[in-house]
Amino acid sequence: MTAVERLEAAIAKLERAKDFTTSGPWEHVRDSEAAFGYKPVWESLVLSGGGEAILDWGSDVREADAELIVTLHRTIDAQLAVLRAGLSYGAPLHTELALADAILGDNS
Repeated sequence: MTAVERLEAAIAKLERAKDFTTSGPWEHVRDSEAAFGYKPVWESLVLSGGGEAILDWGSDVREADAELIVTLHRTIDAQLAVLRAGLSYGAPLHTELALADAILGDNS
């Protein structure tokens, strides 16, 4: 696959994923009792912009995992901008190709 094809494939994959996920902004709620006025069975929760519960976990799941998911969701548009910038150059930069390969699952 050429460099341009790799960028195009990564853009397509990320756009598909973005289109089929719940829109943000997402947030991580650590204290569900403060957020909702009662203490459900889960301790850590990721919410969408509309307040919909996206992920809820028991206390055995680390808060760092929820923070990472929220942070990565916030970077989707920036990742797409980097990939598209790579298409505008004569030759994509190593960083853009590395991002494309990570999105595609090719870490070689």
